[in-house]
Amino acid sequence: MKLKTRIACALLAGGMAVSMSACSKNYEWVAKTEEYQMGPGVYMGLLLNSYMTALDQTQDKDTPILKQTIEDKNASDWIAENAQELVREYFAIEHQFDEMGLILNSDEQTSIESTASTYWEYQSSLYEDNGMSQESLKSMLTNSYKQQMIFQKLYDTDGLEEVPESELQEEFKNNYLKTTFYPLALTDSSGNAVSDEDKAAIKERLNTILTKAQQGEDFYDLILADEKEAAGEGTVHEHTGTEHDSIFSKSDADYLPENFYNSLKAIGIGEYGVFEVEGYMVVAYRGELPTEGDEYTQYRSTLLSSVRSEDFYNKLQEWAKDIQVTYADGALKTFTPKKVKYEPATSSSSNS
Repeated sequence: MKLKTRIACALLAGGMAVSMSACSKNYEWVAKTEEYQMGPGVYMGLLLNSYMTALDQTQDKDTPILKQTIEDKNASDWIAENAQELVREYFAIEHQFDEMGLILNSDEQTSIESTASTYWEYQSSLYEDNGMSQESLKSMLTNSYKQQMIFQKLYDTDGLEEVPESELQEEFKNNYLKTTFYPLALTDSSGNAVSDEDKAAIKERLNTILTKAQQGEDFYDLILADEKEAAGEGTVHEHTGTEHDSIFSKSDADYLPENFYNSLKAIGIGEYGVFEVEGYMVVAYRGELPTEGDEYTQYRSTLLSSVRSEDFYNKLQEWAKDIQVTYADGALKTFTPKKVKYEPATSSSSNS
């Protein structure tokens, strides 16, 4: 489970058009427990999240989702049941937050307000089409923020189940790599592959950089010199020392050129290599990942999520089992998956 606002990710996804037909009856609340109450806008957001999740579950992208099955269930039933599970989780987070005595301070509330305003600025018409107000969006963002705070209270420094720093460092070591790399395109400005002669010249340039770097010359200076020579610059430009530096996680491999991550991984720490991937020839250095300092700290929360998100999700499901939810009369017949309309932005088809 990723610890982030599901509704924001769903509705801000590009290339989609989503709308919810207007409901004939006004509801002050849709779902409630003894302690908390959920308005229609929040429930519709969770229903829509469930709908979007269902779309990701299916392989058949040509058949309307509601005409398919998910986990041996009619998709409509699956979406509705999943949305109701999200409702229990939502209330479980509210309850656990209060149970732990956590409080949103003014800075955190300001951050939530700012995020809600930003999302609303770019997607207000989409939210409104789905029957959501800015206040509904804020409620969902607040719940997500509370979830993060509960997670940190459990696993972060001085937490109830504090994760040892050594475990985070091991996660960093095993599933990330640090590199300085310099790619040269094997295509021209029109996207056509360069000639064999030009490709050989590019490889020679990079092998020259590789050899000189292995002999002890500064890698950044070698890259800078090649850039300037290729550009025919008459003026000097300088590197700050980080332009070609990156840290990649194993999960980034899906978004990088094919075999790019594995090619980097094959280079020993403290060593250089030249390799070809998807239209590029690359010379790269693989560095040692830090275990402290600013560079490590900026990844720490991601590492914490990586090692404990599954454990936290299991806890959340257990908490949710104890939540008794009451739904307003007729609400579940009003807010159904059939009321959700979804179609790619380039298509006029819709599910019904």
